[in-house]
Amino acid sequence: MLRLLPVAATICLLLLFVSQLDADNTPDAGDILINEYVPNSAVEWVELYNTTSAAFDISGYIIDDVADGGGTPHSIPPNTSIPAYGYYVMAFSNFLNNTEDEVRFLSPAQDVLDATSYAYSSAEYSWYRYPDGGHWSGIESPHPTKGASNTGTGDFPWQPGTFEIRVFDVEQGDSQLIIFPSGYTILIDVSEASFNTGKGAALIAAKIRAIIGDSHVNVGVLSHLHLDHIGYVGEGGFWRLLEMEGITFDKIIDRDAGIWVDGLDGTAPDGVCNPDTEIEWHNAGTLSNTATYWLCYATNPANGNIFPIRELAQLGSTTQIDPPDSGAEVKIIQVDAADVMIHGGSTPVAGDHTDEDLPPSENDYSITLKITYGDIEYATGGDTDGEDAISTNDYLYNDVESVIAGWVGPVEILHVNHHGSSHSSNQTYVDTLSPSVSLISCGTNNYGHPDQAVLDRLTAVSAVYLTNRCDETRDYTGTHILNDDIIIRSADGTTYDFITRKYVYLPMILRP
Repeated sequence: MLRLLPVAATICLLLLFVSQLDADNTPDAGDILINEYVPNSAVEWVELYNTTSAAFDISGYIIDDVADGGGTPHSIPPNTSIPAYGYYVMAFSNFLNNTEDEVRFLSPAQDVLDATSYAYSSAEYSWYRYPDGGHWSGIESPHPTKGASNTGTGDFPWQPGTFEIRVFDVEQGDSQLIIFPSGYTILIDVSEASFNTGKGAALIAAKIRAIIGDSHVNVGVLSHLHLDHIGYVGEGGFWRLLEMEGITFDKIIDRDAGIWVDGLDGTAPDGVCNPDTEIEWHNAGTLSNTATYWLCYATNPANGNIFPIRELAQLGSTTQIDPPDSGAEVKIIQVDAADVMIHGGSTPVAGDHTDEDLPPSENDYSITLKITYGDIEYATGGDTDGEDAISTNDYLYNDVESVIAGWVGPVEILHVNHHGSSHSSNQTYVDTLSPSVSLISCGTNNYGHPDQAVLDRLTAVSAVYLTNRCDETRDYTGTHILNDDIIIRSADGTTYDFITRKYVYLPMILRP
């Protein structure tokens, strides 16, 4: 009997070990995730991804669509395992809807382990996480990666130790990402094509994760309050980055257009912003719902993702945006039309002009930054105007560029104001800044962007790069049309490369 006790004890320990092994081999919620799926195809498929270092037996687990009345659940066949950090793909037909459906991963007991939904799907496109097991992209991929690692947006990652300027191809709008060698990042603007879309923000969020491998940006800058630069609250732009895409910031730099004052219209304060009657305007002319809804959102203390980190741009500051890199400086050259007079007279553009018959353009209040790393200076100024004129839509353009040209001084690289509009990039501004390279962000449009005179003015002094061939009537002789992001990289702060997302596009440029 004494000899049997150790044997019995050993058997008990073995049974306990096996029991623990079986328990540990059962995936918990989050261990296996829906990673990619194609719902609009003759052959639909759903890919699962194992986020752990252990293989799992997933026999009898279920892939389903919506609860209560959806399609017939699909059970994973017996003797099916998913390897550590590996994939399992199930294919089927006529299962998922092309619009408004859900994809779910269930345990054999029908506990929901993961679920996602979509509002629409394009034929043969996939919805995907990036990186594998990470955030869902807000945009579809035209290049599904069935049973393999998701490739994201096709952007190559930032190389640590290098300075990069990335002007994203967002068609008729603007969005830029600046990365210093330390990894310090500045996101300038988030374009949307219309008020009821968040596709622009979804694209920028996916790009940020692909490029920097993270969802955190040090500083976001809103050049001014137009849809093609900041998006629409409740749908896209910066609002979507903060509230839906999981992008975080240390600070958001905004201009001082105004604030929400609860009860400003004489009604009892109720904690709900009326965008038409409860905005106290500080520096504004033309109005839009983009601006009023932004101020209702951004100046409301209850909105914890924006209010605590929002700062008003400080004119002339070189410390509000403060990368830690040696030889780096970001100076706020202009904001809220400082020192600009309406048509060169005695009335400041700054201030509240919202009730006037001919108010200044919102463009006149754009933030201008001068970003320096080593010997490379980069100027970017939103939609800053460069002429005194009256719009056919009954508002005023004011010559901000001539006021700030000397404040900016010579630069190596110029991000062209207002997509190359005829109202910007005047001769004084171009001559004073004297860029070696000019970058234009634009797309198909009916505004005449870029203007031919502006193109001629810029090509006379600089190499001109455009994200797209925009107005088809223009003569683009001597320019470089990328149909892609414009990417500039420097390893030393003196020389820099123009590169595409696949290969080196031009030889290294040496400063004179």
